[in-house]
Amino acid sequence: MEKARYLEETYTVRFYEVDTQRRVTVPTICNYLQEMADNHAFILGFAVDQVLPKGLTWVLSRLHLRMKTYPCWRETLRIATWPSEVRKLFAFRDYKLLNAQKEEIGHATSDWLLLDLNTMKPILIPDSIQQNRATEHGRVFVAPTIKLPELDRVEHEKIFQVRQSDLDINQHVNNVSYIEWALETAPEEVRQTHQLTELQVVFRAAGQYGDEVVSQSRLLEEGPHKAYLHRLQRKGDGKKMTDVKSIWAPTGITT
Repeated sequence: MEKARYLEETYTVRFYEVDTQRRVTVPTICNYLQEMADNHAFILGFAVDQVLPKGLTWVLSRLHLRMKTYPCWRETLRIATWPSEVRKLFAFRDYKLLNAQKEEIGHATSDWLLLDLNTMKPILIPDSIQQNRATEHGRVFVAPTIKLPELDRVEHEKIFQVRQSDLDINQHVNNVSYIEWALETAPEEVRQTHQLTELQVVFRAAGQYGDEVVSQSRLLEEGPHKAYLHRLQRKGDGKKMTDVKSIWAPTGITT
């Protein structure tokens, strides 16, 4: 049972998963985390395809990622994950990321909601899921739940149209697409001279095929480490879809 509550998998960084500096991209890491969440949930008996026949599905509510360094093309990344806590509507899943030398290079936590497809509202996490918590492994963050300020002015903006390739099994925009669109509004000179060290994401509403999504951002904190506040909203009705905060350190400097 202990092994079932704690999962480790190894990923080898492929050519199409790296940036111009040959480092694995942040969206790729987020894809790894999402895949591991489903793989582990499947082992435990409550993956998306296992709860859909019951009229339920999982949606990601929040993601908090911190990275010290990034593996490069052909290097390996070892990820460990476990269901760490349940608070009423929220099921928490934590992660540790290790390099080939088994050194911790990052960690993350994610908050998930179990959605009733008839009402499209979250339900209390069932006892059968709560019993699979691996509390002995603790939490990777002691920080409070993510609460991001409103974007009060816009310095950078891009518009994206939802493609078929952006959709997930729920026919909604995949979480990672929102992250990609948010990071696209970080200035090019920052993305070329800095690396992302922290990402905080709050998912608020689902996008569908054909939607136009407006990605906006502004500089929040200046200095060696730059922080940007991002907002994604649907162009048609102005519905807010995602809030993001990204923190960037000069390349070669870790937190």
